[in-house]
Amino acid sequence: MLTVSAWIPWWTSLKSGAKDMGLLGRIPLYSLASGVVILAGLAREIIVASTFGLSGDLDVLVAVMGFHLLFGVQVGNALQQVFVSKLASQHRHHLKPLIKQAALALLSVNAVALTALVFGSEPVLRWIFPEFTAEQHETGVRVIRLLLFPIVCAGLAGILRGGLSLMNSFAPVFLGGAVVSLSTITSILVFADRWGIDSLVWGFAVGHFLVLVWFAQALWKCPASSPFPKGEEQAQRVEVNELWRPTLIVLFGEFLFQAVVMTERSFASGLGTGNIAAFFYAGSIIAVPLALFTTPLNTTLFPKLARAFHTGYRDGQVLLVRYGSILFGGTLLCSIGLAIGAKPLVEIALVRGKFSSTDAQTTAHILALLVWGLPFASLYGVIRNSFYSLADYRTPVLGYGIKWMTLLLCGSWLVPSLGADGLAFASIAAQATDTGVMGYLLQRRLARRPDSR
Repeated sequence: MLTVSAWIPWWTSLKSGAKDMGLLGRIPLYSLASGVVILAGLAREIIVASTFGLSGDLDVLVAVMGFHLLFGVQVGNALQQVFVSKLASQHRHHLKPLIKQAALALLSVNAVALTALVFGSEPVLRWIFPEFTAEQHETGVRVIRLLLFPIVCAGLAGILRGGLSLMNSFAPVFLGGAVVSLSTITSILVFADRWGIDSLVWGFAVGHFLVLVWFAQALWKCPASSPFPKGEEQAQRVEVNELWRPTLIVLFGEFLFQAVVMTERSFASGLGTGNIAAFFYAGSIIAVPLALFTTPLNTTLFPKLARAFHTGYRDGQVLLVRYGSILFGGTLLCSIGLAIGAKPLVEIALVRGKFSSTDAQTTAHILALLVWGLPFASLYGVIRNSFYSLADYRTPVLGYGIKWMTLLLCGSWLVPSLGADGLAFASIAAQATDTGVMGYLLQRRLARRPDSR
């Protein structure tokens, strides 16, 4: 973890450091863009909650969305992380050919992986969610098949998102989520009575396709001028075949992360109808400060962090301590506010239609507990990006494994006796353990390595 002594220089150099990074001028703009996404997402969740409540169908949808996250979003995230960390020092005119080659390769991989998903979805669902009814399993298989198209779109969007980040074109990166939310809202309002929960999935699919088209157009319009400050040397050109090995390592870590998510939802499925959805809604509210504060900071500064570590370990460590402290301190304040205002916040945001006051009470109670994992989740992002900037893709995989094992052990111990509270405590313990171990390993690595300048 970042030690107390490492925090002291940050307090005295925050203002000047922020100006050097462009923080004061850029972060508020992208926080505003994230705010637009949050408002659209909030509107989507209000529509979903009022239409479906904490129902069995919504439990199924939240459960099987894990497959979309793993094969789509997390594949895209893995590609984005590797693109930024590996190609931060490349000239822009090298990027577009690499992106095209990577996209074609990903389509080939998807053809195999998604075929396996179609044939294996039913037994996997029965294994992970044995408490589901036969009707819920049938709904889950149908929804998974509907998700195949947005899975492909999300993976390809991750490649384009990495390219846009390297070209300092962040507006589409931050605003893409709003397109998905608005498309989902429209589909639910128009087709929910006719298609039920499937209307949400169709809107979701159309939104991901529109985002993919937008990203492609934005990337095509980016100029091919150099992204580097004057005086910085360009590294040796990276070929696309050099990206797949680290991508597979990162993707294995994302698989372990998804195992954490699915394990949490498996525990929740045994707590009664609606608990999967309640944990989902609580997590969605916790995601608000992450989207408004953590994501803009990490996304805009990741390329700079990667270049800093390429230049010298000391330069990278200065940035790590500086904005890692900002992330932890800022989200800790958010946690206090969310814990105090959990009940009225959930009631104002979600109670309408089929989402009852009882549903709100259940969700608010879970939120008031889960929120204490927020500072650790926020700090973890910058620690992970630091490992990626050091071309170390294996250690974060170890962290995901530690997080999963912690959740399994603590969940198996606490859930039978404490129910939903036990699952919330297990989730916090898993996140805190992951962040603590990764912070300790990063600190040891930086202490052992001399500055490479």
